[in-house]
Amino acid sequence: MAVPGAGEAGGLNVYLLNSAKELARLGHRIHIVTRKDRRELPEVEPIFDGVTAHYLEAGPREPVSKSDSERLIEPFESALDTWVQHSQVDIIHSHHWFAGVAAIPVANRHAIPHIQSYHSLAAPAGAGWEAGEKAESPGRIVGERQIAATSDLIIAVSEFEKNLIVSRYNADPANIAVASPGVDHVTFAPISEKETKPGHAGHRNSGASSARADGVQERVKGAEPSGANIPAEVSEPTIVFAGRIHPLKGADLVVRALSLMNPDSRPKLIISGEPASGYDDYLDEVRTLVTHLGTGLKVEFRPSLTREGLAELIGRSLFLINPSHLETYGIINVEAAACGVPVIATKTGGMVESVLDRQTGYLIDSRDPTEWARTMESLAHDPARRAELGAAGRRFALTRGWDNVARELTAIYLGEAG
Repeated sequence: MAVPGAGEAGGLNVYLLNSAKELARLGHRIHIVTRKDRRELPEVEPIFDGVTAHYLEAGPREPVSKSDSERLIEPFESALDTWVQHSQVDIIHSHHWFAGVAAIPVANRHAIPHIQSYHSLAAPAGAGWEAGEKAESPGRIVGERQIAATSDLIIAVSEFEKNLIVSRYNADPANIAVASPGVDHVTFAPISEKETKPGHAGHRNSGASSARADGVQERVKGAEPSGANIPAEVSEPTIVFAGRIHPLKGADLVVRALSLMNPDSRPKLIISGEPASGYDDYLDEVRTLVTHLGTGLKVEFRPSLTREGLAELIGRSLFLINPSHLETYGIINVEAAACGVPVIATKTGGMVESVLDRQTGYLIDSRDPTEWARTMESLAHDPARRAELGAAGRRFALTRGWDNVARELTAIYLGEAG
């Protein structure tokens, strides 16, 4: 429930919260069960109408690094088992590998169907970033393989992820469904549409449920309130990189490409996000790179923003840039499209499903900064093309709402629950 872009929070968090809210609107009762990693957390807390968070005692009441998470699997399994004994549970849907490893024995003991969503897979030992994120602990690849073999069903976020699970872990493709992420069409909308609606100035925290959820996010994971409220307005041509500051995400490539653009008309780059756990040095490297490549570069670093703040920032930019080495989908690409903003992204993984090449943006099959700079330069100086791509992106995004995702998940759940 952390703010995406902070620490390890990202697309998984967006998927989990938005799908839970929409599932509840369909009449389901959703319980989000996680570890208590802050002393001030209650045992139970309502998040949205019909969605309740449960914080279980499993390990220290403080955040731990991903590399230390494996040692908490056993105590979390024990706490989850106790919780299940006193709860009415029809389906257990685990998100990410450590949740699955803990939940499968519990599901088996209580004869509850278990569904797994990975959201990302660890790269094989010795592989480069193009194969995905590196395993943070020895048990991850073993755990992911075990989950693939023993879950009742797997839900992938893209056809790419489905094929990756099959190829890496020899999973049965018939046992894998695909439910791609959606987008909040109200929050992520063209600025021109928002500004014509009454009450736009108060849109950010409208609704009791929204305000309650935002408050929970900030308190649960310690998100900086100042980061959530940084003004998103821009006063000059701007491009945006948003996400965790992690080598996998490739912020350094954006900076290198920016340095190759015409200095007389080069846009400003805003990098919004915070270092992933254990990668503070990478943020320092990116900052050093900005300094090394010249004083003419205009690069601003911002903390992670709320969903509303991010939508406002993207909506006022020329385009979003996503140079990640690998993504199983790339939710932010569709969020930018919903804002009517083009995307320039790497032609890799699930991003070929979240960006329609030359329709909603451009996919680049290279990590050569010169290639990126050429595309960035062209799009930055072609407002008609940006408008064309943006309009097509909005139409594309409107076909993928979280209500659609909830209906797809409902059909999957009902099939497993019999």
